Amino acid sequence: MQENLLTESAPPRGRRPREVPRSARRLLLAGLACVYLVTPFLVQDHILFLLSYCAVLALAGAGVVLLVGRAGTVWIAQPFFMGLGAYLAVALADRFDPGFVVLALAAGAAAAVAGAVTGWLAVRLGGLELAIVSFGVVLIGDYLARQLTSLTGGSAGRASSSVEVSVGPVNFEELGSFSPEQGLFWATWAVTAACLALAAFLLRRAPGRTWVALRDNERAAEAIGIDVRREKIGVFALAGAFGGLGGAMLAGLREYIAPEDFGFTMVTLLMAVVIVGGVTRLAGAVVGALVLPGLEFLVAEFADSPALGWLIKSTAEDSGFFTAGSFNLLIFGALILVVLLVEPQGLLGGAARLLDRWKETPADRTVPDEGEVK
Repeated sequence: MQENLLTESAPPRGRRPREVPRSARRLLLAGLACVYLVTPFLVQDHILFLLSYCAVLALAGAGVVLLVGRAGTVWIAQPFFMGLGAYLAVALADRFDPGFVVLALAAGAAAAVAGAVTGWLAVRLGGLELAIVSFGVVLIGDYLARQLTSLTGGSAGRASSSVEVSVGPVNFEELGSFSPEQGLFWATWAVTAACLALAAFLLRRAPGRTWVALRDNERAAEAIGIDVRREKIGVFALAGAFGGLGGAMLAGLREYIAPEDFGFTMVTLLMAVVIVGGVTRLAGAVVGALVLPGLEFLVAEFADSPALGWLIKSTAEDSGFFTAGSFNLLIFGALILVVLLVEPQGLLGGAARLLDRWKETPADRTVPDEGEVK
C-alpha cells in the first residue's frame, strides 16, 4: 500500500505512460552542455549578464517548484530566503572576506534554517492560512530590511561589490582575457545546474515520492507511517537553501541590493516564472526564468518605439499610461491568467502534451479506460 501511495501521479486513463529514452536524455544533456560552453562566445556581454540573472531566478524558482508543485503547499515567500542569503553574504564579505564558497554555504545554511522554521509552521497550518502566513513573512522581511540599517543599509540599500564570485584563487570576474560577464555566466549556471541536479535526484527517490504523497493526500500519507512534520520541514529547508544561495549569487552579480529586490515584485516574478514554465517541473523553472526576464528586456529595449511608446512613459512628462516596471507586472499577471486558463501545466506541460499527441499511435488511442466495458 505504501509503495502505491508513494508512486508519482499515474498517467491519464486511456493513455500509456511514455518513458523518455535514456539515450535521448543523454543527448539533451550533451546539447545543453555545448550551449553552456559556447554561449559566452556568441552573445554580447549585456545579454550574458541578463542570462546570469536568469540563473538566479531559475534556482529560486526551483525552490518554489519543490514547495508548490511537488509538496503542494501554498507558499509565496521565497524572496524572503533570497534576501536573507543576499544580506548575510554582503555582511560577511564586508567584515571577513572569507571567499564566495563560504559565503554561499553560509547563506544557504541560514536560509535553510529559516526554511525549517517556516516548515514547522506549515505542519501546523495549511491552505489559505499558510498562504496568509507567507504573505506576512514577505512583509516582515521588507520591514526588517528597511529597519536594520546597520546590516541592510535601510531603504537606500547597500553596496554588494564586496561579494566576488570566486572559487579559491579563481575569480570568475577576472578570468584572464574573458570579460566579467562571461565568467559570471559560467559560474552562475554551473551552480544552478548542480542544485537542479540535486533536486532532480531527490525527486526520483524516496523523498520526492514522499512529497508527492503529501501533496496528493496528507492524511493518507500520515496513516501509512510517513512523518509529515519531518518531510515538510525537510522540503522547506531545501527550498530555503536554494533561495538563500540564489540571493548570495544575486549579491555577487549586482553592485547594489535594496529591499525592493526581495519584495512583492520578486514574489510576482517568481510565481510567474514557475507557472509559465510549469509549476510541477524543475525544468519549468528554467524555461520561465528565461522567458520572463527576456520579456522584461524586450519591453525596456522597445519602450520608446512606436509600438510601445504610446503605452509606456520613460519620464514623468511622457504621455504613456504605464512605467516600464508597472507594464512588466501587467504582462506577468496576464501571462499567469492565460497559462492557467489555457495550459495549467505551463509551457513544458503543453509541449509534452503536444509531443505525446504527435507520437500517439492508433493502438494508444484505443486503450480502454479503467472500468470501460470491452
